[in-house]
Amino acid sequence: MRYISGVNGTRQFGPSGDGSKAEVAFGKADGKFLSPPLPYWTDDRRRKCYGKPTDWWYAPEKDESGQDISTPADAAEAERLCNLCRFTLDCREYGLRNEPFGIWGGVKVTSMRVAKRADLLAEIARERRRRIA
Repeated sequence: MRYISGVNGTRQFGPSGDGSKAEVAFGKADGKFLSPPLPYWTDDRRRKCYGKPTDWWYAPEKDESGQDISTPADAAEAERLCNLCRFTLDCREYGLRNEPFGIWGGVKVTSMRVAKRADLLAEIARERRRRIA
C-alpha cells in the first residue's frame, strides 16, 4: 500500500502496484478523518471518465502560476461524458455524500448547500425505484 493525498486534507491509501483493487483506510489517523472506501466502479474500464484527465472534473482550475490546468470547456466535456455513463447515478450519489468539490455524475457538488444535496439524493432514490419497477 502507498499513501495518496486525498481531498480537503484527508488521507487515503491506494494499491502498491500489485494490481489489486484500491483499498482506502477508513477512520482517523493523526487526528484527520480519512476518505470513505472507494466505490465499486472505481476500477471499471466502462466508466466514461476512465483514462480521461482528472482535472476536467474540477474545472476551471489554475496552477500556482495562474496558468489554466483545465477550462470551462473541459468541465462541459466532463458533464457530457457523465450523462452518457452507466454509473451516473452511483457516481452522483457518491459525490453528493462524500466529496466537497468537483463534478460527480454530471452534477457540480462544489459548495452545494446541504439542503440541495439532500434533495438530489432523494431524486436519485426515486430514479432507482423507477428503474427497478
